[in-house]
Amino acid sequence: MLAHLRTAFFTSTLVMASLTLLAPSPAWALDYQQAKSQGLVGERPDGLIGAVSPSPEVNALVNEVNAKRLQVMQGIAQQNGTSVQAVQAITGEKQIQNAPSGTFVMSPQGQWVKK
Repeated sequence: MLAHLRTAFFTSTLVMASLTLLAPSPAWALDYQQAKSQGLVGERPDGLIGAVSPSPEVNALVNEVNAKRLQVMQGIAQQNGTSVQAVQAITGEKQIQNAPSGTFVMSPQGQWVKK
């Protein structure tokens, strides 16, 4: 029973964190959405984003988004007594599943593919 409650708590925490990750702050919301819709960035299996078409501007955006995502994932890992890598794997799976059609995602082999 305790294991089930822990799993349910972890899952609900992860879902809420994912929603937080999908709601970027106003300072870079337009740039992030624009970069994603233009195919400049994509979701990676580790829960972070990557530069599909690198440039200094895209790389700066990727670094900013990833720093915020890592901060959230570290908090989730600490709250649930698990590793950041485990949280990243679950987050990456969900982010890729929820990525809109036509956006880029990274395959398990490390290749960018259009969803």
